Amino acid sequence: MNRLTVMFIAALLAAGLQTIGAQQTNAQGEKQLASAQHKATVDGDLKGAIEEYKKIVAGAGTNWALAAQALVRMAECYQKLGDGEARTIYERVAREFADQKDAAAEARTRLAALQRGRASGAGPSIRRLWDGSDIVVPSRPSADGRYVSMVDYPTTNVALIDLTTGARQLLTKARPLEGAIYSLVSPDGRQVAYSWYSAGGDEFELRAVAADGATSRPLYRNPEVDYIQPADWSADGRRLLCVVARKDRTKQIAVLDVASGTLRVLKSTEWNGPGGVTFSPDARYLAYDLPQAPQDQDATSRDIFVMAADGSQEAAVVRHPANDVVLGWAPDGKRLLFLSDRAQSNDAWVIQVTNGKPMGPPELVKRDLGRIVPMGFTRSGAYYYGVSTTLRELYVASIDVREGRVAEAPAPISPNFVGLKLSADWSPDGRALAYAAMKQGEPSPIRIRDLASGDERELKTSLNWVRKLRWSPDGESLAFRANDRRHGWGIYRIALRTGDVTAIDPKSGVISDLAWSPDGMRIFYAQPGKVFLRELATGQVMLIYPGQPTQSATYFAISPEGRRMAVADQNDEAHWTALKIASMSGELRELLRVQAPEDIASSFAWTRDGVSLIIPRTSGRNPQAAQAELWRVPVDGSKPERLGLTMTEPTDLRLHPDGRQIAYVAGEYRAEIWVMEKFLPAVSAKK
Repeated sequence: MNRLTVMFIAALLAAGLQTIGAQQTNAQGEKQLASAQHKATVDGDLKGAIEEYKKIVAGAGTNWALAAQALVRMAECYQKLGDGEARTIYERVAREFADQKDAAAEARTRLAALQRGRASGAGPSIRRLWDGSDIVVPSRPSADGRYVSMVDYPTTNVALIDLTTGARQLLTKARPLEGAIYSLVSPDGRQVAYSWYSAGGDEFELRAVAADGATSRPLYRNPEVDYIQPADWSADGRRLLCVVARKDRTKQIAVLDVASGTLRVLKSTEWNGPGGVTFSPDARYLAYDLPQAPQDQDATSRDIFVMAADGSQEAAVVRHPANDVVLGWAPDGKRLLFLSDRAQSNDAWVIQVTNGKPMGPPELVKRDLGRIVPMGFTRSGAYYYGVSTTLRELYVASIDVREGRVAEAPAPISPNFVGLKLSADWSPDGRALAYAAMKQGEPSPIRIRDLASGDERELKTSLNWVRKLRWSPDGESLAFRANDRRHGWGIYRIALRTGDVTAIDPKSGVISDLAWSPDGMRIFYAQPGKVFLRELATGQVMLIYPGQPTQSATYFAISPEGRRMAVADQNDEAHWTALKIASMSGELRELLRVQAPEDIASSFAWTRDGVSLIIPRTSGRNPQAAQAELWRVPVDGSKPERLGLTMTEPTDLRLHPDGRQIAYVAGEYRAEIWVMEKFLPAVSAKK
């Protein structure tokens, strides 16, 4: 994954004073930078300057500004030497250091100049086509490169993007507890296939919708199928290559006849198999990658295979100890592009394929593409790929609940770990902050930050997407929701002293909220429309909040004494959201109701004295329209009041045990689309 924005704070949380060590490190870095610049501009020793810049980047640590400056100056030296490495470095700065505005702007300017200078040549070029907010990185483009489809994050609807105009059109209308997971535009751009869930994620089917959104139709549904995803269209739009996840935890590669809905299974694999599944341009073959060690949950290395579209033959085309994943077939159908880390970076390679078999060794075509999301080729030979630029940071602010104001503005917690922040919680004694983070394609570690010293330790897990991190009342463990890739979504627990992970319920499915009982003997969790209570000793599960047919009670907070529960009920038919107080004896009282376009965000907290709730309140359900604003809502029915703090798409709002600090995760969901052109080598005449 690209380096997400991390604003570095060199401060002691206890005293608020800048550390001498940080000042010395910054001064030393600036001195090294000046020395390298002198070597390049005064001494004329470009190669010597390059080596100095490399050392600066390697030692920059979390000083992103210094690293970005050194990279730009290093690229400038390479450019003067006529070395193509300059372009790679400029691309890296533009892609991974977007928050360093001056350096990123200079890198893009120099990239544009390089592009203009090579416009008439045949050399490779990379440029950014599009960037946008509140989206999941899109799937492959239409054959002419004009359209891509994606899932609009706030609404869970399928969106079609016109890359020539930037226009975004929503093609579906998701109701409560349903939405799209993945979408794929057809080669002619006239229709979009997509995976659709309903019943809160318990049912999946494959559908298609016209590009104007006027008509839609079901394509395939099977109660034995846990999930089905469109992987590729045939060029004529008559067949869909699909990846099928069955409820027995096996994966399948299959071809769907779009007209009849008939699904033909070509290959069955282990639970962690196939990736990069794609048709050859003539649809005679398909390529995919599989794990080298299917039974090893932690294994990441994969090999690449080609199979005849009728399943009659299969051949390994790339076998190597490295991690090799399919990017796509070249338009001529004679070459296969793939990503490999065999040279210590994520590089693009191409291998010639004839009649489904490899012809000769692979050839390196582009160094250091980074952590990309593969999309696919257009008919012109341009390769499109996505880059996630989501900015989700963990913030801490001080609030004065009684006076109804923010006492200290929010600041990001900025440790050395660079990744997507997912969830956080305070320790019961208030001395530590636990948070979960993730780097693309890697398991999610849990990190424990000592608030007095700023020191951190990491608890590694083999689990993905750790969410709803909740500290046990005795301070000895953390409960959370995660995906273990074999069993799917479940509830887990990690011991803080040993790092041992145990399953509370490995097959719970997706849960939207999680909490401990005050005595630590039970776990509360929410699934669409319901809240449950699980006894840890016996595993007995009890439904404690059944909700209503037209409502979805998916977020809650347990009061400090454990006898009340605040629940957010949404009614999308009547277009309102209600905040309610439910007693454990069954009494239910509505506290606040907001009418669309207003909404209550998905996370809220009780004050320490149990007399108020702290809630983020938005002006619309689509976070593109407005940010959330923090409110205090008294539970006795008194008038709510603003606290003067705004946040972008907040989650995991957690109040410190002292009642004066608040932690939350916030930030935009963003992605970019890049195109790589004029990079394919000539086809070898050897057979």
